[in-house]
Amino acid sequence: MKELKMEPGETLDAFMERSGRVLDMIMHHPERMKEDPVLSQLSENQKKELDNEICRAMEPEINLLAREIAGMLSAGGDREDCYDTARSHLWLTVYEELYKYNNPEYLKGRFGCRFRRFVRNYRKDTINKVLSENTGLSPNTVKYMNRIRNARKSVAWEQEVDEDRISPEQIHAELIRRGFDEPSLPIIRDLMPHLKNNVAIDEVEESQLRMEEKGYAVVEKAFFEEDLEVILSKLSPLQALFFLKHKMAENSHGDLDLLASDSKIIALCKTDETYGKQYEAIMNLEDEEAIRKGLHTLMKKINDSAASLFRKHAKERGLEPEDLMDLVGDWAVKKLAEYE
Repeated sequence: MKELKMEPGETLDAFMERSGRVLDMIMHHPERMKEDPVLSQLSENQKKELDNEICRAMEPEINLLAREIAGMLSAGGDREDCYDTARSHLWLTVYEELYKYNNPEYLKGRFGCRFRRFVRNYRKDTINKVLSENTGLSPNTVKYMNRIRNARKSVAWEQEVDEDRISPEQIHAELIRRGFDEPSLPIIRDLMPHLKNNVAIDEVEESQLRMEEKGYAVVEKAFFEEDLEVILSKLSPLQALFFLKHKMAENSHGDLDLLASDSKIIALCKTDETYGKQYEAIMNLEDEEAIRKGLHTLMKKINDSAASLFRKHAKERGLEPEDLMDLVGDWAVKKLAEYE
């Protein structure tokens, strides 16, 4: 049946979107199939034919991401095993979720995305699956260890101490501040001794985009820059400039003290509705060290608020925030020229 095949000149995005709608009817709305003159006549063999066509179409994207994940997580002879595990998990997950692809019933007001981006939405889950297979830990434990590592790193940076000096209680408090109820304090205590002996999951996830094939990054660069432009327009002038100068990379605070002395940042800070009065109060302090610490704290607040809004607006556009970070550097340099 030609309606179930990828048509000449049809893009992968269009075909997968069309196929996803058919799968949605087959899986969840059989009553709608009866009203469709083509799908109402669909036999079991033709359903298998559609499955095969879908698998052929999405195979290159599945293989590309599986290779990337295997390259990040493998060591020597483990590469093929990592690739097989990642590929199998992606096949199963992407096919089961394909009915949602750019389907207005499931987008909930968000923008659609390219099929490549849809596949990559399951990257972190796949990484956790591979790490679980490699380490013998459950996927949930892998996720918890990732949260613990990130929280410990953040607290250590804020207090300017070594990570080994951060207590389970401090990590738990940081996770609560971030809105995570889990892992609980007893679980954090149980997992802390194992952090040194297992894969640094956070470092793996932070390096994902840098490990992508160069061709992919080049193809998608213009597309992502459009998203960055839209997201930037939703930030305040102060947050936007902070974004450009600081790049808002997850878990990377940069030199906030340096930004606290940036003339353009300070000029916007003085007139900002949210932070203007806080800046004035800090500058009225008599002790220089109190002023330095106050400015440092204020810069962190601006950083956190801009990063939070960036993540929010990125997700509204159907994107993972981290997926834009690899392109921010060059783009930020161009945009900063507009502030000169």
